[in-house]
Amino acid sequence: METLKFPKDRVQTIIDHTRSAAYHKLTLQQRAEIFDTLDYQGDEKERAAASSGLWLVGDDGVYLMSNGGPALLADGTLAEPGQGGHQFVCYAQGLDPKKDEDVWARKRAVFGGDDGVDYLPLDTIELGMTVPGDHLLIKLSPSEIEIVTPHRSGPPT
Repeated sequence: METLKFPKDRVQTIIDHTRSAAYHKLTLQQRAEIFDTLDYQGDEKERAAASSGLWLVGDDGVYLMSNGGPALLADGTLAEPGQGGHQFVCYAQGLDPKKDEDVWARKRAVFGGDDGVDYLPLDTIELGMTVPGDHLLIKLSPSEIEIVTPHRSGPPT
């Protein structure tokens, strides 16, 4: 497993948005586990089932983002209903396609070849933020995730 480093100042912005969000969204995996289908269940059902957390995303790089809505945009504003735009994300050090070279190969090595999203509970992320240093540390392989915390290292709960 490789230890990914996420700058705590950017992670904190995402935590603050997630904590204050009007509602939260599910990943496809959560939808399948809760509703036994990938089909969208409607705002009311999905919002009732979702809890606050961060998403660990692997696509064009590896990054964290809020699962809260309305979405936090890259410019720090909240998205209006139906508004698109780039969301505020926090790339892992060395996995930002705008700054780093060979991101695709490294992303495949730590996240796997397919794009995907994993839900990370907010309380576990906040515990990881108490580890001394300027970065949230997440150990990652294509099959495992561990958030480094002061008391334990283990899978998100």
